[in-house]
Amino acid sequence: MLGAQPRVKEFVINERYVNIPVGTRAYGANMNITVDGQPFGTFTIDLQEESPFFWAFLDMKDYMGKVMRLEIDNCPTDLSTISNDKEIKNHEELYTESLRPHSHFTTKRGWFNDPNGLVYYKGKYHLYYQYNPLSTFWGNMTWGHAESENLIDWEEKTPVLYPLSSTGMCFTGAAIVDKKNELGFKTGKEDPIVAFYLRTGSGLSYAYSLDGGNTYTDYDGNPIVAKAMGKERIDSPKPIFHEELGYWVAPVFDDRFLDGRNNITVSFYISHDLKTWTKTSDIGEVGIVAECPDLFPLEVNGAKNSTKWVLMLGDASYVVGHFDGTHFICEKTGKPVVPSDFTTAMPLGNYYAPMTFANIPKSDGRRIQIGWMKGDIFDDGETFKGMPFNSQMSLPVELTLHQTADGPDLHMYPVSEVDKLREKCLPKAGLSGVCGSRAEVSFTAQTGNDKSFEVKIKGVEIEYDAKTCILNVKGRQIPLKPMDGEVTVRLFTDSRSVEIFVNEGEVFIPLLSRTDDITYEISGDAEIKKLKVYSLRSIWNK
Repeated sequence: MLGAQPRVKEFVINERYVNIPVGTRAYGANMNITVDGQPFGTFTIDLQEESPFFWAFLDMKDYMGKVMRLEIDNCPTDLSTISNDKEIKNHEELYTESLRPHSHFTTKRGWFNDPNGLVYYKGKYHLYYQYNPLSTFWGNMTWGHAESENLIDWEEKTPVLYPLSSTGMCFTGAAIVDKKNELGFKTGKEDPIVAFYLRTGSGLSYAYSLDGGNTYTDYDGNPIVAKAMGKERIDSPKPIFHEELGYWVAPVFDDRFLDGRNNITVSFYISHDLKTWTKTSDIGEVGIVAECPDLFPLEVNGAKNSTKWVLMLGDASYVVGHFDGTHFICEKTGKPVVPSDFTTAMPLGNYYAPMTFANIPKSDGRRIQIGWMKGDIFDDGETFKGMPFNSQMSLPVELTLHQTADGPDLHMYPVSEVDKLREKCLPKAGLSGVCGSRAEVSFTAQTGNDKSFEVKIKGVEIEYDAKTCILNVKGRQIPLKPMDGEVTVRLFTDSRSVEIFVNEGEVFIPLLSRTDDITYEISGDAEIKKLKVYSLRSIWNK
């Protein structure tokens, strides 16, 4: 065994993939990569050349013919197993792994978390995300990229932003289409797609794409908003053009160190030209859930001239109101919003950092959201234990506002495109049976005269008590009134998840499930109608 010391490998990129053997640890040696002398990325890596846990890869299709230089410190080997190949090592195993979800987006290899920069452009939905290509744990924050024409069938693309020693990792942010070329990036026919995100070593930054979202270039004038000092952090900007006010508004995660401790809030920034951002207010201390705030308009009951604004936090708690140019005003109080105005997060399960798509055409008009189905602990290695990938996104949902006696209420329901997952309807489905590892089960329960029901599916128990009008899921009690004497239920299962939708999205509970159970059972004295059980196809037809 060679002594531990910095090692260098240099070669001409003749094939698309650089395959790297890695172990199970989140961290290890530092690896710096340049291409033709220019910085490509700086990573930490648990290099394991003998019996690797999995083969990580870097997609170098945009760098063919150039010279790649890898330098790894504290390295006991000669890097001989790092190779430049036409295919990903063990590519024949991709999407066939035992725990691979088949109706939800997952990466080929590595870890991911928050969805980033969700944007629609010229017939394609772009899903960027926090990504670690070199481990199944958090780290090396890169912007991964996937693309879909229907929100269901996703194709993983080449990552677009990598961590650099000079400016840091690429944290969460959003993307907008600069239709008016306010930033002056446009050079051809394509409107610039602009990512607004945190570079951890410098501050809130821009990167822009001139090819429809496939590649991005960091703006020379970064940072747009300088990095907070010391223990402080400004993160997760989500700009939206406010039509009524005529300028851009962006909620951001704002962590300030005050009076000897961190004070975490959501601050509002405004800009008239996308070049200069000015802070106008904050909402008070709300804690870490201030991550990934999202601000968007919705019509109440779909009625014209009834628009309200929704401010949502990283745990999907939200408040309804409007932005008056300085503050977000709570609908219920008529005053600037404070932390106690937020609802309890409706998705009482594994759902974090949800983001809505920008630039959805007015002819469509939907507010579409995807969230990260976060594990029970941040570096969760149990749900997909032994797999070369970790984490999954939720199904895409449509957000709508519905008027109630207590004010507008947010509903979250699968987009209509989810129906494209249906493979076949199981004939003569009864109140119990085998639904398979991925399925959709839906029914209506008539709960008049205090008739209740219970559902068991993939290790999850769902109980509805018609006397108290309480829905009980994994110990969580949720008030829920029947609609005209009925409660509708729609369930989706995949290899490691169950997503529960009740009363057309009045309740949405996405859960991770580590059981291999493929059965369902419905019981109780409520009459069950319109029961349908569908098997679902795989989205990985590759």
